[in-house]
Amino acid sequence: MTGVVSNKILSKDEVERAVEEVVDLAASGNVRVALAGGVAMQLYRSDRFTKDVDFVAGSSVPGLEVEKTLTFGGYSSKTPSGVPVDIILRSDDYRDLYDFALDAAEDSGLRTAAGNVLLVISPACLAAMKLAASREKDLEDLRKLVELGLVGAETREVTKSFLGKYAARELDSIVEETKWLMERGKR
Repeated sequence: MTGVVSNKILSKDEVERAVEEVVDLAASGNVRVALAGGVAMQLYRSDRFTKDVDFVAGSSVPGLEVEKTLTFGGYSSKTPSGVPVDIILRSDDYRDLYDFALDAAEDSGLRTAAGNVLLVISPACLAAMKLAASREKDLEDLRKLVELGLVGAETREVTKSFLGKYAARELDSIVEETKWLMERGKR
């Protein structure tokens, strides 16, 4: 078993191994999972690095033991090969957004060796999730999604539906500011 030192940036091989292991474990247990976080950002062409692989899940994934409980719902674990993963099972005010995001997850076009489909959170839902988290790294991810042209009317609708009209206005503000900076070559 290959051990992975926590708190280090994951290599491409570690990310791929974690995705394969989690998707296959989830499929064997009939659990829906979709890629989120930094690795989802990478699939959408961001150069974002990450120290773990995040999945939104419908329930606990068999074979992934709880190492630490996440304060907002879910748990941190390690795959059988030792790669750090977070299994997100929101139990707070954002649960409906995450449930919707899982239901609306898109086929990434990638398959595991066993033939299981890798789902990824849609850009609209990912952007709303980033706004809800509002940590600086999440807001930077949101700005990157704007730069990539992945934030539009659908994102605003998801944001308004699940986070409210004030959050939708905040989203508008971030989009306008990011586009303004892009026009001036400052992003």
